Formats: sequence, C-alpha cells, structure tokens
Amino acid sequence: MENKINFTGIGSGKSASSWLWENIVKHPEISSFNAKEINYFSNLYSKKSIQWYNDLFEKNKLVKGEFSVTYLDDNNAAKRIHEYSNEIKIICILRNPTDRIISDYYHSIRKGSIPNNLSLGEYVKIEKNLSFGKYKHKIERFKKYFNDDQLLILEMESCLKNKEISLKTIFKFLKLNNTDFIPKEIDSKVNKGFLPKIRVLENFITFISQFLTKIGAIKSLEILKKTNIHNIIRKFNASYDIPKPDKYVLEYLNDYFNEEKIFFKNNHGFNSW
Repeated sequence: MENKINFTGIGSGKSASSWLWENIVKHPEISSFNAKEINYFSNLYSKKSIQWYNDLFEKNKLVKGEFSVTYLDDNNAAKRIHEYSNEIKIICILRNPTDRIISDYYHSIRKGSIPNNLSLGEYVKIEKNLSFGKYKHKIERFKKYFNDDQLLILEMESCLKNKEISLKTIFKFLKLNNTDFIPKEIDSKVNKGFLPKIRVLENFITFISQFLTKIGAIKSLEILKKTNIHNIIRKFNASYDIPKPDKYVLEYLNDYFNEEKIFFKNNHGFNSW
C-alpha cells in the first residue's frame, strides 16, 4: 500500500494533544498537510477504505502522521493500526487522570452532551464518565502489538514544563535528522479550556465539527478550520474563569485513580500526578 503514514498519536484527549500536534507538524521534515482527529482506525474504519485514508496525506518524502485521541479508547484501534503497518510509531500523551476528568466535564458542557443542571460532583459519580482516566489497560492493548521502541508515552505536565526537551524527545523518537528544531510557536496556548457564555452557540460549533468528522469530510473540516471562524466566535463567547472543584470532588477522584497514578509513576516515571 503506497503512501502509508509513519506515525500516529493515539491520545489522550484533554491532555495538550492539540498543542503537541501543532508543534510536531511545524518541523520541516514533517508534512504540515496532516489533519488532526481523522479517527479512521476507530470511527471510520468500517465506512472508509485504506486507500481513502492514505489519500488524505501528501505524496512526498516528508514524514507523515496524524493524531486521533479516540484511538486510545477504542477496543480495536491497536490491532487495526498494527495491521495497517507493523513499523509505525505511536505517540501517546497522558494527563493526571483527576485533572483530565474535571476537564472532560467542562468539555462536555461545551459539547452539549450532558444536562445543563448536572454538577461536577454528580458527573464524577457516574462510573462511565471516569473511564477516560483509566489509561493502564488501554496502553496494554497497544503494548500487545507494538514494541517499546515504537511506543512513546508522555506525561502532559512534564511536557508543558519542559517543552523543548519534550519536542526533541519526540523528534528523536521519529528519527528525524534535525532533533534540535524548536518551533517559534512553542509557547502558544492551543485549545485552552473555557466555559461558553452562550452554551447553544458553542454546542453548534462542536456539532458541525463532529458531524464532518463522522461522515469522513476531513478535507472540508480542515478548510473550515483555516477560516478561523470558530476562534472568532469563541473570542466573544468564551469565559476562562472556570471555578475550582470542591475539595470532596478532588479527594474522590484522587482516591479513585490512586492505583492508576502509582502504576504510571513506577513504570513510566510520571512524577507530577
């Protein structure tokens, strides 16, 4: 199969994946014509062909890849990606699961996927809402198919604290020639969390994005993104004054994810959790 990609990001969502992606594709050895959130190996696998997927990428000698946060949570994505290429590189960035779930709550508000009157305390008591913070067994699915030298697992907190070192680590992992390249926009904030002043307006923006992704209109979505309409609207509709979670919510989540945190500290050196 021609024009296969060289790497893919698998997640996790709400873990600075947008910041990471936008800085990765700034590297001159990496094709900048790469869409984020194609979701082929998860949502579109039964709807679109491999050739359709490969045709989304430029046909040149630059390093090609994508980043879809749904892959980490999909039960079949690891196997499908391995069948596509057993030499592909996998990048995964994870966030303190307590903070991740709190961010998911506000993201759900923006998407309109939870009731208006559902509090954070009520949200975290729903078991399925906490599944996104359970990383261990999801990572193990990928380890079943990919060697350690194919799988790079990053800690969001460490990445944002040591941005240059983190990007150099990624460029080295991808075996680029210039591993010292640093993008000018490295300190830019990307996809920062917020609360919408007019909720229905943000819900509509999210609906359009999700709909185009669902039907595989990736190129149309990329064209729409380049118009920057969504950011213009959000400039007036976003409030970054997000309330701090109650103490009992933090204690509940920290206790719930305690074993998860210990595992990643002991096995991957995550020290910020």
